[in-house]
Amino acid sequence: MLSNSVPSDSTARPSNNDAALTPSDNAVPQANSTSANAAVSSASVPTGSSSNDTPKNPETTSTSASAGASSGKHSASGSSSGSRGSKSKTYTQAAPNQAAAPAGLNPADGTSYIPAIWRWITLLTGGASLLIGLNLALNLIAVWAPIPAHTDASLHGQIMTLGFLGTLITLERVVALRSRTLLIAPLSLGIGSILLLTPHPQWGQSLQIIGMAGLLLTYIKLTKRDLSNALAIQIIGSIAGLAAATLWALGAQTHTLIPLISTFIVLTILGERVELARISLTLRAERLAFALSALLMATSLALLAGAPSEIYATNLLLITAWLTKHDIARRMATVPGLPRYSATNMLLATAWLGLGSLTWLLTGPLATSSAYDSIVHAILLGYGMSMIFAHAPIILPAVLKLPLPYHPLAWIPTIALNLGILIRFYANVRSYPTSWQIGATLTVIAILLFLAASIYASATSNKQGAKQAAKQAAKASTKHAPKQAATLSIKPNDKQTDEPTTKPNDRQGNEQKGATR
Repeated sequence: MLSNSVPSDSTARPSNNDAALTPSDNAVPQANSTSANAAVSSASVPTGSSSNDTPKNPETTSTSASAGASSGKHSASGSSSGSRGSKSKTYTQAAPNQAAAPAGLNPADGTSYIPAIWRWITLLTGGASLLIGLNLALNLIAVWAPIPAHTDASLHGQIMTLGFLGTLITLERVVALRSRTLLIAPLSLGIGSILLLTPHPQWGQSLQIIGMAGLLLTYIKLTKRDLSNALAIQIIGSIAGLAAATLWALGAQTHTLIPLISTFIVLTILGERVELARISLTLRAERLAFALSALLMATSLALLAGAPSEIYATNLLLITAWLTKHDIARRMATVPGLPRYSATNMLLATAWLGLGSLTWLLTGPLATSSAYDSIVHAILLGYGMSMIFAHAPIILPAVLKLPLPYHPLAWIPTIALNLGILIRFYANVRSYPTSWQIGATLTVIAILLFLAASIYASATSNKQGAKQAAKQAAKASTKHAPKQAATLSIKPNDKQTDEPTTKPNDRQGNEQKGATR
């Protein structure tokens, strides 16, 4: 949800992070033009989201005919070039007798990769956390809920942030790292959130701490590939998330932890946006983003010690200004299809972050603010969930090896989400409880619609892909079928003979012989 280098393949960056969303793994038709595809690359998964962890064997050898020796470089070119009358030719050749890699290892470099089944299981725990959180939300706004809450409905915030968003972010990071061991981190966050509803919530709280610690460790391991400003920003965000999980376990109230949770979500996404804009960013702009991130972490801790909330809200506004100026989403909004959809959600997310921060600045501490609900959901729902909408078509294919192409129906959840937050925001200001319930319910419906639209797009894409694969296979078999040496003739009685038909040239020769006789 979630970058150490600049985009190259489909979604990865050509840095030391060798994670990539390559066409061979996840070739999903996302847009209808070359420029659209380029823009999709810019909206891709943060920090080397890995889909390049499946075994790939093509090793090639480049040989120079003029030099008469192997050059030692891998090449896939069949072109030739001449210099002073000599010709140099490169060709590809499969590596002979390549040793099979151990089970679970990438034969290219020996690193481990995570089987799809474990990715699915982990994602399902995050999905369960989402559904539980939405059910608790319906209980909180006092409308009909599928399951009446028999526990504290205020767990809604903890389950949605650490259980759902935390699981998605951590799973993507672990897949990028290609570490089976650290898969325990996202699993702990998802399972821990579910266990919060049991008679022993401390088990769930402990698992959430383990999960956030695992996310921090994952980031630290990623620094061995490339320690960039973008990755450093995300490390700061994970520290904030770990602090929030720990304080929740120690009994802290949710409203006191909103700054830490906001820091976790805001900086995780900010680090990704810094990475995606890295081509056009100056080093000064990157360092400014890092400085603002460090300051945001410091002010969130200062609020726990009683510092005025205005300093934190001001810092959020500065980050909003940075995103507005430097984010590449503005340039993507003109490209139709997925790029425009992703860019629109990103720009809306930035707008909600700015509105929530400004309201926080004007209304003061959250504990006594009448706009508490508006501020929290503008930042965590408007900013956080809009970014999920924007990146899901790229994150899910990279993580799950599952196509999720763009479909125009995706705009319906986006419109419903933003309309619901807007109604909720206005109803809070005007003290309209019924309108507030309508707006809050609409946001829940929007998220469910997003899940349904994603499942529909993926299912239809799989069917179309299977049909296209069958057609290509049939075409290939017809094209490469062995040609018969001669064409068989059919007699009037429709019985086929074994004698080949007389060729035109032979017929003409026989006629000429008859005329001569």
